[in-house]
Amino acid sequence: MKSRKRILFFSIGYEKKISEIIENPEHYKPLRHGMKGIRRAHIDPFVLTFEVMGNEKHVVFLDFDHHDKIYL
Repeated sequence: MKSRKRILFFSIGYEKKISEIIENPEHYKPLRHGMKGIRRAHIDPFVLTFEVMGNEKHVVFLDFDHHDKIYL
């Protein structure tokens, strides 16, 4: 994540959402086409994208941006 986005994400206080994602990453919507293999979680007007790696369900957070910009 870019520095500005990371600061915004953590300053808003979405630690609970991160915990929910880590606990059950398969719950969130898988994306299609060019973003196949990536999942998303909506957090107010923002979207957090992440990928589940391997059978051990390691979660890698990829991007965090406003809904209008995340898919560009």
